[in-house]
This record gives sequence, C-alpha cells and structure tokens, in this order.
Amino acid sequence: MDVRYEILGGPERGAFFSAYEHVHDKDVQVTMEFAAQTPSAKGVAIKVTKLYGLSHEDGSGHRLNLEGRCTAHGVHGVKFRMFYDTEEHTGYAMLTRPGSE
Repeated sequence: MDVRYEILGGPERGAFFSAYEHVHDKDVQVTMEFAAQTPSAKGVAIKVTKLYGLSHEDGSGHRLNLEGRCTAHGVHGVKFRMFYDTEEHTGYAMLTRPGSE
C-alpha cells in the first residue's frame, strides 16, 4: 500500500544532479532531506538515502520525477516515487509501506 506525502520543502536542483552523479559510487553517501506531511502526520522528514531514478517531468529541467529509497518515520529502506518542483520546492511522494512491496 502506498502512502502519499505532500512535499513542503527540499533541496535545490543541483543537489539532485550531484546525488545522481554518484548513484553507482559505493564510497559516496548523499542524503537529501524533505519536509513533508500526510493528512494524519504533520512535519514528517523524508531522508532520501538512495536515488536510482531521475527524469525530467517536462522540458524545463526544474520539474523532476525521482525514484529511490528513503527513511521516513524511522523506517529505513522505504521505496519511494516522487514528483518535485525545484523552483517551488514542493511536490508529492508516494512511499510504499514495508512488507507491501
């Protein structure tokens, strides 16, 4: 079961390309943090720990689709899909609850 999180803030555009540059580098750990909320949980932090999918939502280069693993609510290795606008610092993330993959 997926849970939708509204993204309320996050990193600048360059952080994503920096993280993706090191996606296959075992010695580089890049963590990005997002402020998020669900209707039942306010002020949640989503920490992206592995980014393995990055594509442009449109031709602007500022609206991104992301896939990877993150930590949320103290649970590590949660799969996510995210849409993120790097100019507005907003978007949404769909997190897959562990055990429902």
